[in-house]
Amino acid sequence: MTGAYEEILISEITTGLYFTGNIWYSKTKMGISYPENGNKDYFEIEEQSFWFVHRNNILIEIINRYSNGNSFFDIGGGNGYVAKKLQENGFDAFLIEPGLEGIVNAQKRGVRKLINSTFQEACFKPNTLYNVGLFDVLEHIEDQDKILNDIYNVLTQDGMMFLTVPAFNLLWSDEDDYAGHFKRYRRNELVEIVRNHGFEVIYSTYFFSFLFFPVLFFRAIPSKIGLYKANLRKTKKHHLTKYVSHKNLEMLFNIELKKILTCNTLKIGSSILVVAKKNR
Repeated sequence: MTGAYEEILISEITTGLYFTGNIWYSKTKMGISYPENGNKDYFEIEEQSFWFVHRNNILIEIINRYSNGNSFFDIGGGNGYVAKKLQENGFDAFLIEPGLEGIVNAQKRGVRKLINSTFQEACFKPNTLYNVGLFDVLEHIEDQDKILNDIYNVLTQDGMMFLTVPAFNLLWSDEDDYAGHFKRYRRNELVEIVRNHGFEVIYSTYFFSFLFFPVLFFRAIPSKIGLYKANLRKTKKHHLTKYVSHKNLEMLFNIELKKILTCNTLKIGSSILVVAKKNR
């Protein structure tokens, strides 16, 4: 981590929240494009899911390398799986999650700083946040331009934004419809979008490279020809019963993580990671 530790006081940087019962709540409520039971369903599998574990391992290493100071706001962070890992690694981590069930689950998990709100409803003041993360969140937001502009405005000079999103419209399946996604992205497309909102892109890559072809052949193509229909059982299976054998997963994870830690750009994958800085 770069920069000094500085504790953030929510009461000084927002106008849209009130505090009660050790949780900050938004004064208004907005709808979100996310399954009604999504947080409950994922809370049951996150700790054992190869997908969540590998993504967390990548995120912690990348955030440790590029973060601007110690405070971190995890926007739309669900049950606090990422926020808890950040907290364990010494970050002053705040979970921003509109679903109350996600907040309650995160509290059970041990996440200490909880905001039950959308990012927009929290009404953060300009130039107040040092680091923000949107981990598989942007694809759920129809007006991506507005939230990227809003994030840019609330970040401090040299503030950092960390993004992950699903990759390639070619991989679109019934799972995307079920999850409430508006789109999937290509890396160059996402980089251009981020730059067009004033950010300097520090690093970008695909990841989950070993999932591209399994997702294509076992989800995307069957969905297109009407042979695949997403449901809770299949969603859980995607995360818990691997596309490849258990003994090969660790090798694949390690190879991919090492490439990312040496700043290599992977050419293919089912997800994309972008690290960007506000520099003007």
